[in-house]
Amino acid sequence: MAAQLPLFADLPALPATPASPPTESAPEEPTPNDVLEGQLDLLSSRTVRLAIATQLAADGRFALAATEAEARREDELAGILRGIEARLVATPPLDPLDLTGELALLADKGSAGLSLAARRGVEAAKARAMDSLAPGATAGGQLAGEFWQRANRPDEALASLDRAIAAGVNSSRALVVLGNVLAARGEDQAARERWCRAFLERPAEVPLDLIADPNVAALADDAASLELSPPTEWVPLVGFLHDLWRLPSPSSRAGSEPERFREALVASRQTKHRGQLDLAARRTMKALAPLLFTELLEAGLA
Repeated sequence: MAAQLPLFADLPALPATPASPPTESAPEEPTPNDVLEGQLDLLSSRTVRLAIATQLAADGRFALAATEAEARREDELAGILRGIEARLVATPPLDPLDLTGELALLADKGSAGLSLAARRGVEAAKARAMDSLAPGATAGGQLAGEFWQRANRPDEALASLDRAIAAGVNSSRALVVLGNVLAARGEDQAARERWCRAFLERPAEVPLDLIADPNVAALADDAASLELSPPTEWVPLVGFLHDLWRLPSPSSRAGSEPERFREALVASRQTKHRGQLDLAARRTMKALAPLLFTELLEAGLA
């Protein structure tokens, strides 16, 4: 049997087809979301880099904040912070100081968080400098406690205001601001007690427009509507009528009409509690302030 030959032995070999190179797709255009995410990542990383500088600025330590910013290669921000420090050092504690431009520049340079911290830090630095002087000192008519309050430092504000009250310097304003700080912390009753005390001690000096509670601020007008004069001296009793605080303690003006009315009211309430009527006390109240006496009677408070 003859040997078999391969079927394709005599056929010419086909040339190899070269492999086609892979096609390169055009790079995709970034979407608006991609761009936004990149910007947020950059902002977040910058916020983290400046965290310590921001904390130092909020405390009014601008020289240290500038050094920290320089360490993070934020030389431009560091320069602004050093400029704020220089202005603070050069300005006497009780003189006005306007740093609006510098604070706006911090925000313009892309660091809103640092700008807010610096704004509070300026208030803290002013308050700290003022507290180094005599208690009750004012700058632009404002107490150190007010600067502390704007710096979001309520504990320091309370301590500073307490020192002013104890020293008897600008104590009416200090009591009002102290009430405002307590009200901001949700301690409404304690706040009202401070406001009442301000009217008991120096009623003519109480800054009505500064009182945070509009109901308390309106008490002088309420007193005037009851034909009480001078209205601010009667505010403690009118506030008692409106259930804003307890029956006030004796005022510093012994023998004044509001004080005589208060003493008669105390006597009337004591005898009423025993099931009796103090006609003499009631006649005194009616003679001193007839409209207020009528309101107290109708409310069951006299």
